Amino acid sequence: MTGWWVVAGTLGGVLVTAAAGLVTAMLTHRWQQERLHLEQRFVSERELRTARRDTYARYLMTAQRLFDAANDLYRQRSATPVEVADALAKPPAGLSALLADNEAARVEAMLLASTPVHEALDVYDRALWNLWPRMASGTDRTGQPEATRLYHQVVQAMHREIHGERHDETAHKRLKAH
Repeated sequence: MTGWWVVAGTLGGVLVTAAAGLVTAMLTHRWQQERLHLEQRFVSERELRTARRDTYARYLMTAQRLFDAANDLYRQRSATPVEVADALAKPPAGLSALLADNEAARVEAMLLASTPVHEALDVYDRALWNLWPRMASGTDRTGQPEATRLYHQVVQAMHREIHGERHDETAHKRLKAH
C-alpha cells in the first residue's frame, strides 16, 4: 500500500508542477502579447507624429512662400493693379508653381490632421486663398493681419497635436515675434 502512496504522490506532484507551468506559460504569453501590442502602438503613434511633423512643416513653408510671393506682387503692382480675375486666371509662372505646391501640401496635411488641426487649417486656407489673388493683383492686402493671426492658430494647433499638452508657450511667442 505504501508503494501506491508514493506513486500517487509522485503523480500528484507532476500534475501540480505541470499545471503551474501551464498557467505560467499562459500568463507569460498574454503579457508578451500585451507588451507587443503596446510596442506596436507606440511605434505607430511615433510614425504618425513624424509624418505629421514633416507634412505640417512642408505645408507651412509652402503657405509662407505663397504669401510672400503674393505680397511681393502686391508691392510690384500696387501702382498699376490688374484685375483680381486676371490674377486668378493667369497667375505668374512662379506663383502658379507655389499654388500647386501649397495645394499638394494642404491635401496631405488634411489627410493626416486631427479634427482641431483640420478645422484650423480649413479656416486659414480659406483666408489665404481669398487673400492671395487680391494681393497678387496689387489691389488689396487688408486681410493680411487676419491671415497672419489664423496662421499662428494653425501653428499652435499643429504643435499641440504633435507634442500633446506640452505646448511650449515660449516657442510660440518667439514664432509670433517674427
